[in-house]
Amino acid sequence: MWRVATIVASVEEDSVAYEAGLRQGDVIMEINRQPVKNSEQATALCEKPANKVSLVKIWSRGGSRFVVVDESKAG
Repeated sequence: MWRVATIVASVEEDSVAYEAGLRQGDVIMEINRQPVKNSEQATALCEKPANKVSLVKIWSRGGSRFVVVDESKAG
């Protein structure tokens, strides 16, 4: 089965996403257990989270893993 996802173009080094471990080139597969099919969907899921913490499933060269992006830590 083939799933479409979205590739991270860039991550600011002083962001909570970078602190959580998200890096340029990572592939976002899910956000809060919702499959991500394109960048528009990823953006929409990040803009309207149920709370300020997002569980993001990513794939990178080392395989897939989850990272927790906590926007309540944003300055």
